[in-house]
Amino acid sequence: MGCHNDGYTRAYIDSKHRTLWQNEREGLTAPNSGVSCATCHLPREKRRRGGKEYVVVQHNQNDNLRPNEKMIRSVYMNCHGLLFSIDALADPRLVANNFTGSASTHIASIDWAVRREQTETGKKKRKEEK
Repeated sequence: MGCHNDGYTRAYIDSKHRTLWQNEREGLTAPNSGVSCATCHLPREKRRRGGKEYVVVQHNQNDNLRPNEKMIRSVYMNCHGLLFSIDALADPRLVANNFTGSASTHIASIDWAVRREQTETGKKKRKEEK
């Protein structure tokens, strides 16, 4: 926050994410359970080389930050479900206040996809039972 002084960054101070970060730093929760600014804006990626797995920091902001929907797979889905992630990113107020609170909008198309998946799963089960 010494480098960024915008409303989004200042809202981090009162966010659940900062509480998680503070709890981790104080040893109250497990390592890697906190959420710092870098957790989302410089996400870690697992890579393999020579049969060994290692972790690198993704510094390419264009790869996951703009538009913010790019962050769904690389960031949000690490902690949140798809329904919350889509609704949260579609709510400019929630984004602006660093995701403090609940989404005031809902993207109905995800419900259609969930219902379709449930229908297809149900059809498959009934077919297997016959």
